[in-house]
Amino acid sequence: MRRRVDYFLFPVLILLGFCLLDLPTAVTGVVSCSPNPCKNGGACLTSPKGKSFCNCTSQYVGEYCQRLNPCTTGPVPRCQNGGTCNVRMSPDHGSPSFWCACPIGYSASLCEIHIANSCDSQPCHNGGTCTLQSLSKYTCTCAAGFTGPQCEKQDQCASSPCRNGATCLSLDEGGFRCECAPGFTGATCSQDVDECFAAAAPCQNGQCVNTHGSYTCVCEAGYTGHDCASKYYPCDPSPCQHAGTCTQVDKLTYQCTCPTGFRGKNCEENIDDCRGNLCQNGATCVDDVNQYTCLCPPSYQVETQS
Repeated sequence: MRRRVDYFLFPVLILLGFCLLDLPTAVTGVVSCSPNPCKNGGACLTSPKGKSFCNCTSQYVGEYCQRLNPCTTGPVPRCQNGGTCNVRMSPDHGSPSFWCACPIGYSASLCEIHIANSCDSQPCHNGGTCTLQSLSKYTCTCAAGFTGPQCEKQDQCASSPCRNGATCLSLDEGGFRCECAPGFTGATCSQDVDECFAAAAPCQNGQCVNTHGSYTCVCEAGYTGHDCASKYYPCDPSPCQHAGTCTQVDKLTYQCTCPTGFRGKNCEENIDDCRGNLCQNGATCVDDVNQYTCLCPPSYQVETQS
C-alpha cells in the first residue's frame, strides 16, 4: 500500500541575514511555538494573525535557524568596497549561499572589480568627499571652511562673521553677506538699531526706551499695549483671580470683590482657615478653600468644619 505524503510550502523572508519563516499554528504536522522549534538562540514569534515564525540571530538563517549565516562566517566582510551581503536560501533546503549588492563603481561577485567613474579624477578639492550618483554623476561633500560644487571656494561664513543671530550667505564672487535679524544693522549686524529715533516713532502714547535689538514703551496714564496704542480699562481684562468681581473705580483704578475664602488686591490669597481652628489630640490641620480638614491620629475620628 502506498503512503501519501503531503508537502507544505511556507513563504520565507530573508532580510539582512535574518530568516523569518511563516509557521501556521494549531495545524497537525506543523511545528508551532510550543515547544520552541527555533535553534541556536532563535526566538519563536507569533503574529497577530496567528502565524508563527523563527526570528534568528545574526549568525544563523534557515526555517528553524539551523543554518550558519554565510554573510557572518568565513572572511568578514564577505563583500568588498562597501558592498552589502545578502543571503540566498537553497531551494532544495541545502546550505545557503550569499550574494553581494555592490555600490556604484564596483562589480563582480564580491564587488572587487572597480568600474571607471566620474569620481576617479578626484573632482572634489580641499579634502572634499566624492559620492557617486551614477557612473557619470557625482556630488561633493565639502570639508569645513570650503564650499562650491567642487569645494573649490573658501567658505567665508565658516568663521561665523555675522552677529546677533544674523544669517551668513557666501557669495559666488567671493566674500559674504549678512542678513540681519530685526533690530540690528551693519555689515556684520553688530550695530543696534535705535527704534526710538526712527522716522515713525513706535510709541504712540508713551515714552520710547531703546533696548538691545528692540525697544519698550513706558505708557502714559490711561494707555496700555506694546506700543501704548490701546486705552487702559482697569477691568478689561479682569485682574481679579478665583472668580472675583472687578469694579472700575475711576479711569485708572479698580477694586476686586473676592469670593468667600480668598482675599488680597486681586483675590490671589487663599485665607488660611487653620488659624484659630486648631485640630485637637495631635491631629494635623490641612487648609482648603473656606474650610479645613483634620488628619487625625489612629483611634480618633476625622471631623470637617465649615
